[in-house]
Amino acid sequence: MLRSYLLLAWKVLRRRPFFTATSLFGIAFTLSVLTVASALYESIANPGEPLTRAGRVLGVYDVRGLGPHMCVFSSPGYGLLDRCARSLPGAEKVTVFGKGEPMTSFLEGRKIVSQFRRTDGAYWELLQFRFLEGAPFTADDDSTGAFVAVVNATTRRRFFGSEPATGKSIVLGGRTYRVVGVVKDVPITCPEGYADVWTPIGTSLTPDRQKSYLGGYQCLVLAHSRADFANLRAEFARRVAEVQIPDQQELQTLTAALESRQAYVARGTFNTEIGRDMSARLSFAVFFVMLLFMTLPAINLVNLTMSRVLERSSEIGIRRAFGASARSLIGQFLVENLVLTGIAGIAGLLLAAVLLSIVNRSGLVPYAHFGIDLRVFLDGLALALFFGLWSGVYPAWRMSRMDPIRALQGRLS
Repeated sequence: MLRSYLLLAWKVLRRRPFFTATSLFGIAFTLSVLTVASALYESIANPGEPLTRAGRVLGVYDVRGLGPHMCVFSSPGYGLLDRCARSLPGAEKVTVFGKGEPMTSFLEGRKIVSQFRRTDGAYWELLQFRFLEGAPFTADDDSTGAFVAVVNATTRRRFFGSEPATGKSIVLGGRTYRVVGVVKDVPITCPEGYADVWTPIGTSLTPDRQKSYLGGYQCLVLAHSRADFANLRAEFARRVAEVQIPDQQELQTLTAALESRQAYVARGTFNTEIGRDMSARLSFAVFFVMLLFMTLPAINLVNLTMSRVLERSSEIGIRRAFGASARSLIGQFLVENLVLTGIAGIAGLLLAAVLLSIVNRSGLVPYAHFGIDLRVFLDGLALALFFGLWSGVYPAWRMSRMDPIRALQGRLS
């Protein structure tokens, strides 16, 4: 029975190629867009390596300063993070690092612009980079201000070609650094780990920067477990509230919070105040948009199925007259919808793979290598199959109620 359903479904779909192609495109395009969008979103919300322990990590990404005549919103300063985030009870590791800045070099007449980031020694212990050569610099290198550097694979190729880089020197911004390690490229979708060159904070930590409360730095805190999050947040908030700002005429209060990466992304999406967790709302919004987006091909399938019912009314009338049950006719139309959805799902997967390959090759997202999240694709395909069944229920129900005589006359009862 199923085999005959499938054979008939294939012949019917080939009968009206334009309508079939339109439905295939609608479903395939929808699935491919959902797959590509989910790959981009997942790379931002859960970037993976080197932030492999994101489930136990909280960060300080922004700070707000409020005064009688001004309100400042920026990244935190080194002084604020050094005072309020170091040695938090319940923290396994704490790292303070610069946000990054472009740095220019000239090599054999070529201008090379590198993304430059200053970090402390704990940065390499909290984040799990994949080293291709050498090793990271240490806390001692940071405290002594040693002019050493870790570079990524692309920077190694730019400066040294195919040769090893460890032990050699590079000149950045007029300063010479000795390369101690080479790591795999980290995409910009992981901003905490993205850079071309990393050097110790101690190479540029002036007295003013040591005391600064605003600008240029961020912080990550690795908790022993997620159970420590509440205490970590409370202690950090208490320390920030006790900060004494030297110039009270400009800024009187500072607001900063330890938050998860998902909360940080959600806060940026909804543009809410620091410390407000909008992760649940963002997840709901993503699901709602996905559901709404999938409704479009479902409506298209309903229209296509209804057109097939009208077109085949004489055929249905003959089958009813010869004793075909309503159940078998309903099953036939549902199988046709499922076959259409299944073919479109395969086409959507191939289209998504092509689109992601184009994005990866384009260089629009530095060092990014987006891949298909099969779990998301399968969820989308399951949703498409559900809509495929749902979109066939009403036309199939209308078809099952057709009077054979009127059906033979080409009219619905």
